[in-house]
Amino acid sequence: MSSLGAAHLGYIYQDSVTAYHLALTLTHKYDAVIVDRKMSEDDRFDDLSVRSGTYLRRCQIKSSRSMEQPLELRFLTTVSGRKLEIDNLVRCFRDAGD
Repeated sequence: MSSLGAAHLGYIYQDSVTAYHLALTLTHKYDAVIVDRKMSEDDRFDDLSVRSGTYLRRCQIKSSRSMEQPLELRFLTTVSGRKLEIDNLVRCFRDAGD
C-alpha cells in the first residue's frame, strides 16, 4: 500500500458516510450538509457537519486496516499522532459554540 493508502481508505469511508447523509436530505430535509470544513483553526470534527434547525451533528471519520493496532485508550490520552486526545476533542466541541 502506498504511503497515502490508509488515508485514501479513510476518504472512501468519509465519502460513504457523506453520501449516506446527502441521501438522507431527501427525506430529513437538512438545512445544511457541510463536508471538510474547519470551524476553527484546530477543529478535530471537520469531516462532516449536518444541521437541521438547532440540531448539529459533527463527525470525524477514522479508519485503520491494522488489526495489530486497534483503538487503545492511550490514543485518547496522549499525543499519539492521531489527534484524538480527549481533552482536544472536548475543547473543539466547546469552542464550536452553539
